[in-house]
Amino acid sequence: MNTYTVCMINYTVITVENVAMQANAHHTNEDDFLDALSQEGKQIPEEHRARLLQIVHLFRESVSWPSAAESFESGWQDIKAGRVHPIDTLWDGIDAD
Repeated sequence: MNTYTVCMINYTVITVENVAMQANAHHTNEDDFLDALSQEGKQIPEEHRARLLQIVHLFRESVSWPSAAESFESGWQDIKAGRVHPIDTLWDGIDAD
């Protein structure tokens, strides 16, 4: 099962990369990209489509940046929780050769 799963994940990733390359080269608007993605998805066996959606979701999350408000809120929570260090200690313990 593990070997088969790895093979399918590799196949699926290559398929998504092909769609992305096609989108950059030939599809200049969102509708064209979504149509190309849909066509690629239809070629994936139904029993593996849930995995493809997981990969697409994880990819989207990996390239998404938090908003400025979310970033500020996260930083503010770090400050309130004491997860801060004086700037003059940032390089402590790092050897510069």
